[in-house]
Amino acid sequence: MAACKTARRGWRWPSAIALFFRCFPLCWPWPFDLNGFGRTGNWNFMVLGPKAGYVLGMEQDRLTKIETMLAHQEQQIQDLSDMLALQGKEIGILKARLDKTQRKLVDLEQGSGADEGEGLSVSEQALRDKPPHY
Repeated sequence: MAACKTARRGWRWPSAIALFFRCFPLCWPWPFDLNGFGRTGNWNFMVLGPKAGYVLGMEQDRLTKIETMLAHQEQQIQDLSDMLALQGKEIGILKARLDKTQRKLVDLEQGSGADEGEGLSVSEQALRDKPPHY
């Protein structure tokens, strides 16, 4: 009698073992995972059965998607950082222009106060001192 058959049950042991491992791939550490394929709690399993390539392929696809998403997020963060720096520079330039304009306006008002229209604002003085061709 061949070593791969038993006389009483008629099972072929290699096919029974193959069926077992097809349904339950070997994982280390034993026992089988209960929370999902390939993980139990904080333990990472190394799948050693016929489905090992399929599971590792799924993990690789998942890892690739996560890396792609992370790369896009890093690019968005860098773009936002660059935009923020540019807007900060523009705000600084606009503040400097506003300060310069305010100083000119104060100088104009103080310089016009020495003339005869001391209590008049710049717009009132402009109305008073219209050119003759208007």
